[in-house]
Amino acid sequence: MTYQSKKAILSLVSFVVTFVLLFWRFDLPHLTLIQGWGQFFLLLFVAIGMITIFAYLIFDEIYRILGRNKLPQKKPKHGLFELKALRNFCFVLSVGFFLSMTLLAFGKGLTVLFILMTFSILAAGIIMYTSYIFYYESNHWR
Repeated sequence: MTYQSKKAILSLVSFVVTFVLLFWRFDLPHLTLIQGWGQFFLLLFVAIGMITIFAYLIFDEIYRILGRNKLPQKKPKHGLFELKALRNFCFVLSVGFFLSMTLLAFGKGLTVLFILMTFSILAAGIIMYTSYIFYYESNHWR
């Protein structure tokens, strides 16, 4: 398993755990609908960003300590892998966005819109990190 695949697995686990913990602790009834969901999304994006950066720093240090003195260099094809994974993320997120807007147009409430958007973010993140793993592992042997 490549260094980038291990890093993508760490990102996937930290993303899902952060999402589940924040969604589980989300307390909407005490706030207004729009204010509550706005606070949730803001907290979600900040928490995922900070936890991912912190996890990368710890992962890189552990990787160096375990006997490998330097990190592997990034190859040009790795940029293509990241773009493909980001493309998959955008496709899933846009499908979730348009599906939630369609449900809103057919008379469903704002809560359905926000819940569907929340789970489309979760699905898009999972697709992105599994795409990283797939692209790095499928091209590892070439």
